[in-house]
Amino acid sequence: MESLLAIVFVLLAIVVGAALYFLPLMIAGMKHHPRLAGIGVLNFFLGWTVAGWVVALIWAVSPPPDPPPAAVQIAQVQIRCQTCGVLTAEGARFCASCGREL
Repeated sequence: MESLLAIVFVLLAIVVGAALYFLPLMIAGMKHHPRLAGIGVLNFFLGWTVAGWVVALIWAVSPPPDPPPAAVQIAQVQIRCQTCGVLTAEGARFCASCGREL
């Protein structure tokens, strides 16, 4: 009876330990973090060090980075050609694909 209780305790300790070890990865997965793979690699290989686990945890709870301003600006200055549907710069007079006047 005591050996069965010891086995159950050891298995429970392994499950709880694994859950705590991969806590940063689980948090990042629940938040759909865009850097989930990087957090997982850091957690898997350096999680055994206290510093690696803490860095993975901080990275997992941090907000995702904002898109670079240039990408947002490019998306705002393009228009779609009515004829062929290709995106063209806003100031253009003719479509770059079909040559029709905008």
